[in-house]
Amino acid sequence: MDIKKRVLTKFNQVTAKYKSYFSRPVYKFIRDISFGILRSGHVHLSKIGSALEEKTSLKKTTERLSSHLGRVGLDKELTACHLEVNKRTFRQAKYLIGDMSDINKAYAEKMEGLGRVHDGSSGELCNGYWQFNIIGVDEAGTSIMPMLSTLFATDKEGGKGFSENKKILESVATVSSHLEKEQIFVYDRGGDRIKLMMPWIKQKQYFIIRQTGLRHIYVNNELKKLKEYAKRINRPHRITVHTRRRNRLKARLFECGARQVYLPREHGSGPMDTALWLVSAREPGKGWCWYLCFIPAETEAAAVRIAMQGYGYRWKIEEVHRQIKSDYHLEDICLRRYTALKNFNVLFWMTMSFLYQHMEGLSLEVLQHLKVQVVYRRHKLKEYIGFVYYKLAKAVKIIFAEIRLRRLTLKDERRQIAQLCLALE
Repeated sequence: MDIKKRVLTKFNQVTAKYKSYFSRPVYKFIRDISFGILRSGHVHLSKIGSALEEKTSLKKTTERLSSHLGRVGLDKELTACHLEVNKRTFRQAKYLIGDMSDINKAYAEKMEGLGRVHDGSSGELCNGYWQFNIIGVDEAGTSIMPMLSTLFATDKEGGKGFSENKKILESVATVSSHLEKEQIFVYDRGGDRIKLMMPWIKQKQYFIIRQTGLRHIYVNNELKKLKEYAKRINRPHRITVHTRRRNRLKARLFECGARQVYLPREHGSGPMDTALWLVSAREPGKGWCWYLCFIPAETEAAAVRIAMQGYGYRWKIEEVHRQIKSDYHLEDICLRRYTALKNFNVLFWMTMSFLYQHMEGLSLEVLQHLKVQVVYRRHKLKEYIGFVYYKLAKAVKIIFAEIRLRRLTLKDERRQIAQLCLALE
């Protein structure tokens, strides 16, 4: 089968999974948005509508899409459906990588819910929206599974009872409710908060959280400062962590050790009953890292291996953020209504799931057989491995540009049965 037909067949198969969960107009809308994003490579509603090439005017098309985007609660329905439909695949993930991102809208004035966010690129505060994203990564680190993304503005979410901690806890709980509890949640130093770790320990949600070193812990019923104690831990294990930056693989050697420690009780004095692993890692000539882990590990060696492997995959979500903002211009999103922004953000993440989860297996054939040059050195194996999603996004855009969505419309099964009965009569 021609590679173009295989890609289109895959798109049909993936989008058809959502058909039974929504009404026909909503299902059509979901399919239109996904197709428009992949074909246009953009998030502007006008460019998405133009990519659909409908017989109606572009104005009517964008009005229809905009009307569906204004539906209150659609983001939660889409997220639950996405997790339910893909739960068998998502359960293959060993690690759930979470990260806070931002959508920078420095020059926007009339978009609802604009707030002050930290721009990760410039390091300055500017207008925009927060995003909390979760991806799944398998034990081998070869599969990336976009699972959940939630966009929020502090002053538009739940009034005075809202907090960033609450949003993170709700997001992790939503993913865990559709998967098994065995997945390990991985978070950077921003997760070093007692209001996050305490609920996860009570809920038996495994986690690996890098530490700032400022908190206190109990060791043999003695209260000690984490940073000082971690530096005194023996580090007999040598762990090599491979990270990839701009498609270049880099090996980093760490000297590691681990000890069981306890957090102070939330109310009262003394240590908690649940033991955690404190993993201390030092990269010779560079510095220290400390990880507080609630993981299923019986030995020090197992704790070190799981912690370093899980946190070693955290760079993948940062690369995902870079790729979607570069190839699909996510920060150019321009929707005035806050509800529309939240709904579109979930739809965009579902579309990225198609690219990362379903197209990854076809990436070698797509990049090798595409007529337009995407890979510049076809005889080099490294062009087809690693983080290929920049090239894959461009290839999918070229393929989708050659077809129209209406030719891909799935036939109505009820109509087929009715016609068959009529023919038999």
